[in-house]
Order: sequence, then C-alpha cells, then structure tokens
Amino acid sequence: MNWWSDNEDDCSSFPGFADCWYSKMTPYAPSTCDQLNTDPACEQPKWTDFTGFNNVQNFYVSWCIWNTQGAFLDLYNAVGDASSPVSDAVGNIVTTLDPPSDSTSPWEYIFDALTFGLSLYSEGTVLFKALLRSLPQTSTLLDKVVFPPGDVDGDVDVWADVAGELGKFISSWQSSIGKAVPIVQNNITAFITLNQNTPLSGIRPPLDGLATTVAQSVGGYVASACLNELGFAVTRAEALNVQSLQEGGNLQWDTGCEDGYDSNGICGGYFFDGTDTYSIVDPNNMEDSQSDVLSTLIGGDNPLTTGQILFTNALQCTQTCGANGGCAPTQDPTDLSVASCLSTARVCTWTWDTYGPFQPGCANLPDSDAVLGAFGVNPCVGTGIYDTSYSVPNTYLGGGIIDDNAPGWWADQVVCNANY
Repeated sequence: MNWWSDNEDDCSSFPGFADCWYSKMTPYAPSTCDQLNTDPACEQPKWTDFTGFNNVQNFYVSWCIWNTQGAFLDLYNAVGDASSPVSDAVGNIVTTLDPPSDSTSPWEYIFDALTFGLSLYSEGTVLFKALLRSLPQTSTLLDKVVFPPGDVDGDVDVWADVAGELGKFISSWQSSIGKAVPIVQNNITAFITLNQNTPLSGIRPPLDGLATTVAQSVGGYVASACLNELGFAVTRAEALNVQSLQEGGNLQWDTGCEDGYDSNGICGGYFFDGTDTYSIVDPNNMEDSQSDVLSTLIGGDNPLTTGQILFTNALQCTQTCGANGGCAPTQDPTDLSVASCLSTARVCTWTWDTYGPFQPGCANLPDSDAVLGAFGVNPCVGTGIYDTSYSVPNTYLGGGIIDDNAPGWWADQVVCNANY
C-alpha cells in the first residue's frame, strides 16, 4: 500500500498502521482500533465524512479497519456468551453417558471442536470460513494467537472435571482473541492479507446463535468420545430411509419408526441424515434400546449436538482414517475451516449380503473389550447349536429385516437358548 510506504516514518508515535491511518486520514482521532474497544474508541466511518481526492479509497480502508476491529470484538463477546452453553452441554452429556470415572480427554481435541464450531455457524459461515482459511496466510503468529492449540497440547482431564474447567479455558481463548487485534491492525501486510481473503469489507453477520453452534460442535466430540470409552458403536444402514422402509411393509418386525422424523431427524431409535440411517448400539447388550440416549443427545428444542455432527461426521472420519473411524480430531493447518473426525465415534455398517451382522472392519472396538456379537437366523448363528447366539440388535437394519425366512422370534428380539 503506497500510503503506508509514504507515511510509515511519520507514524512512529503510533502503535502501527490502523491508529495512524485513523489519526491522519479520518476525523475520528484519537482512536484505538487496534484494541477490543467499542465506539467511539474505534468509530464507524460515515461516507459523508470523506470528500476530496481518493475519498472512495479512504472510506474503504477506514471501513475495513473499523470492521476488522468489530469482527474480533464480536467474536470475543460471542465466545464469552458460549461459555455457559458449552459447559452445560458437556456436563449433560457426561452425566447421560457416564463414561468410566478414570477416562480422560485431551484438551487440544476439545479446543479443535470449539474452533471448528465457528465454521459451522450458518449465519457467519462465509465470514468465518474465510477467516479460518486466511489466518495461516496472514501471520506466522496470528493463527497461533487466535487459536492457540499449543497452550493445551498434552493437557488432559477426566471427563467429570471437563465441564467445570471450560469456563477458565474459554476466558483464556478470549484473551488470545484480544491479543490478535493489534497483530492484524498494526501490521500492514497482515491487515491487507486478511481483508483480501475475507468479506470484512461488507456487513458483519450477527453472532447471536454462535454460542449454540459452538456448544453443539463441542458436544459432538464429547458425545462420540464418551461412546468410545463405553465401547458403544454407531450403526449405519447405507442408503436406507428406515421410515420409508417401515411404510413400505414387507418387514419381518416393526422397526419402531411409524410416526415419521421429527425436526432433528429422529424416528424411534434411528437418525436419518437424508442419505443413511444411524443408531447407537452397545455391543455387549445389543438387544437394549439406546433411543433415550439418542433423544438426549440430538433431540428436543435445544439438542446437545446434532445428528450431522455426531453421525455423518463420524462416517466422514472413517473415510479419512480408514477402518471404522475413531481417529483424533484434526484441523488442516493450511485451512482451519477443514476439520476431520470432529466425531470420533466408531461406525459399523450393516451388511445386506447375509442376515448380519456388519461389513468387514467392525469385529472389535479398539477402545474396549466389547465384541460386536455374531448372530444368526435358523437355527441360532447358523451352527445348529441352539444355545450359542446373541439377541438381534434393537435397531437391527441388516438383510434379515425383509427376509421372510427370518424366524419369528426375531420380532421379539429374544436371545436364543437351549429351549429353542
């Protein structure tokens, strides 16, 4: 920028570019646009205040300075507003799932979930995705200051304590956001790069709903991690709409999905993401229904997380890390809006080649001793031995569900024993 080259020496008494510009090129001096202040410390420029030579450029630069400061101020406040919803969501999930008391979570993964929640926020998706993408290009320091995973690398906490510690953690995050403002406002190169790669020259989106989105993002990670600690799995019926299957008839038993999907995509013990049907299963007690757990996690007017985060993201994780998922959450260091394995839940897909149980890759869940049980049809397990079988999973959606050769006792989900 030519103006800075011509005026840098005259700006030595100012912290850097932004305050010097506001002092020399606007009627709003003195100002502190390089700090998290509200007006008039960084007053919004008005078009009528800019006349004469280069008035369009001068207004544009002033607007970008004010809008950049405002965007970080909005983010600072929104992150603070998220503290209570995030803590409540984590506390409710841990209470509901009750993972082993000695199980722990790395704080860096929770932090990844917090920051990725920014790019999921629908009202600000364009701004935040652009912001997250541009930060690694803006400064070698900025992305580490706004999103400082190094502050928590290696730190772990037992699940029971995580909710209580989140408030202090979020306060630290706010402090980091505050430190980012002078970096981007006072360094002309960082300022230009950030504004070239984000829509900060436009109107900032409202952040009223950001707290909910961030809480659901963190909730997705926490719920999936706790399910893993318990040895639970996510089951998936590929390209299957269980409600349509139920309405179509020709089923060997009732799926429990008669009333259609609610606004969260739940029908009975199932979640449908528009393509696949998912449920939760305890491999050691496959006949038990987990519909209450499902409803607690993703149901109601204020769900703790969403089905897309918990289930669909878990499927994407299997495509990223192979096997049946479970890899640690990661963000692309060159584009922080791209995250993998926000949900670390293990995914097992029903097979339609036989009565069940699953496609290859789901024999064991690495985080527990649980084994996804084999089960059969006629007689039990297909071995001829009547007393060596598991009951049919409560939310079974394998090939046997529409096969008229399946024995009648499947409908009652009865464990095979010597009496049959």
